[in-house]
Amino acid sequence: FTIKVTPPSGVSYISMVYPGTITGNGPSLNSRGIIQTTNYISSTKSEIGLPRYVIGRAILEAKDLKEAIQIATSEPRAYPYHHHLASIDDKRYASLETIPGASGVKSPNGIYFHTNHLLFENTKDYKFQDQEYKNSSSLSRYIVINERLNQLETNNLQPDSMLSILSSHKRKPYSPCRHPQGDILGQTLGTAFFDINEGRFYLYKGNPCEAVKNNKYITFGF
Repeated sequence: FTIKVTPPSGVSYISMVYPGTITGNGPSLNSRGIIQTTNYISSTKSEIGLPRYVIGRAILEAKDLKEAIQIATSEPRAYPYHHHLASIDDKRYASLETIPGASGVKSPNGIYFHTNHLLFENTKDYKFQDQEYKNSSSLSRYIVINERLNQLETNNLQPDSMLSILSSHKRKPYSPCRHPQGDILGQTLGTAFFDINEGRFYLYKGNPCEAVKNNKYITFGF
């Protein structure tokens, strides 16, 4: 479900919420123009430190991108995580990989994407990263997205181009658009599109292959 919250700080936020999980894990936008989406990074061990959900939730009240990055890289951390953070006001974006004891921050130019495994030089060799999950689900989707992006004309990118990639069923069941198949029960629950220029958040319901085609989305903003 989607929730709009105004905590005591006065920094309101809108967030897609998974049942039984606190806000901050799903795509979110706050009233200061801070955007957050996250990538789960599977690990075989939890360490002593702040849970990733608590960090993700705290970012929703960040007043600017600098504060959001400071919260994301707080120590000690119990579990790896990846944050996509952006500021509507500053038109800036940052990609953060965090593991217990280390983190990496990038501000890429042009097209950039990330799935559910570690890529950065100082985080990718984290010894507890779940290699089975990386090599099946995450790497499969990474390969499909990379192939599709290389086929696009980068000088004429449109939102529909990005959404069509997320609708792909190539390499299923571990495709960008996930459907249950055999013993694989995972499914895409929603697709978020943030327009930094407009300052709006488009949330497509369910699998993008159907939602995008049939315009099944709700628009949010402040």
